[in-house]
Amino acid sequence: KSQLLSNQTNITENGLGSKNGNRRTANVRSVGYTDLFVLNKNDLWNALREYPDARKLLLAKGRELLKKDNLLDENAPEEQQTVEELAEQLSNAVKILQTRMARLIAEHTSTETKLNSRIEFLEKQLHRYKALAGKQTSLQMRSKSHEET
Repeated sequence: KSQLLSNQTNITENGLGSKNGNRRTANVRSVGYTDLFVLNKNDLWNALREYPDARKLLLAKGRELLKKDNLLDENAPEEQQTVEELAEQLSNAVKILQTRMARLIAEHTSTETKLNSRIEFLEKQLHRYKALAGKQTSLQMRSKSHEET
């Protein structure tokens, strides 16, 4: 299908989520002066990383065009994350986990200290009670031996 392009017309292809594996080509024939730029997928994602709103619009338009032509794979992800976005999400998740872990360690340390202190107190009490019980037993034995004599 041929189409006459006017001045400042852009030819765009967006195959995100395409059922035919993103294999799209375009043949362009120039009658006059033409600037034709080729942007590979990596370069496109690098450029769109700086402009997240433009990326969202581009993806929405691409999905719309593919849906119109019945080429949209409905199981494809809604939006492709950049490596930097994924790394930032993972970094934030790690920070949250580190904070939780630090809090749990602090709680564990505090609880352990309190329990050790309580055990030490109870052991001292037990030692005192044993000492008192020993004194009472020896007093009772002395008392019995005095009664027998």
